[in-house]
Amino acid sequence: MRQRRLGFTLIELLVVIAIIAILAAILFPVFTQAKLAAKKITATSNIKQIGLGSVLYLNDNDDSYAPKLRLGYNSPNGPDPYLAMSTDRILQPYMKTYQVFSSPADSGRTYPTPYGPLRRTIAVASNLFKSTQIRPPLFGTFVGKEPRADSTVPQPSDTIAFGERKMCPTNTTDPWNREDWYYCIQLNNTRTADELLPTEAAAPYGEVMTKVYSGGANWAYADGHAKFAKMNGSHTVNGSGRLWGFRFPGYRQSPRWQDNPSNNNPDAYWHAGLSCLDSGWGSTEGDCPIPGE
Repeated sequence: MRQRRLGFTLIELLVVIAIIAILAAILFPVFTQAKLAAKKITATSNIKQIGLGSVLYLNDNDDSYAPKLRLGYNSPNGPDPYLAMSTDRILQPYMKTYQVFSSPADSGRTYPTPYGPLRRTIAVASNLFKSTQIRPPLFGTFVGKEPRADSTVPQPSDTIAFGERKMCPTNTTDPWNREDWYYCIQLNNTRTADELLPTEAAAPYGEVMTKVYSGGANWAYADGHAKFAKMNGSHTVNGSGRLWGFRFPGYRQSPRWQDNPSNNNPDAYWHAGLSCLDSGWGSTEGDCPIPGE
């Protein structure tokens, strides 16, 4: 009588392992894409909540946008809970959470906050949220800008309000309780932070987070709607064209408000492939126009 064999032969085990390896090679990219899609959906939802929070703020504040920065109105000089009230802190009560300001796509360092370890990866378009309210004489004779009124926005559905930007790193271990938290609250242009070559002169000045989304980013608009957009701004590097930013209708091609104010003879390097969202901090400094201006 033959004894029944228990277990598997080496050949059988190798066949099973090979099948598992083939299935893993097929499924892992699918799982990666599903994870990326989930991050993108979450980020789009977050930035939409922020955009709607901004609209609610308008309704409660005489149709004026929140300031880009309000500095020096904490105790004993005012009701603010912190020395530096950047737009995210001002709008936070309208979201009842702070997590919406932290994009799941940003893998950078987190910092301790009252809401847990977070990073702020949503920034404001400077030429929309241009107000800087700084209590004298914190910056000497500096005079900031008044908040923009909703009635001064000709095309709200075309006007960028918020975009995803990697939080600027700081050496401060607790930036939440210092002025450091407002660093990089603003978007000055739509240049990508991820896709530039390290050898390019513009590499240190990247702003918008795109690489994790394979060349796109999430944006919220002045009317409260939000959407994901792929990079569409091209730039020539070493004789070959490559994507390096976003071009939105109605925006000037320039990296900063003081560059190319007449929009004539754009510089071949700095002015290609991006839209200017910049605004000077002081009352005597200019702004890049928004659509319709």
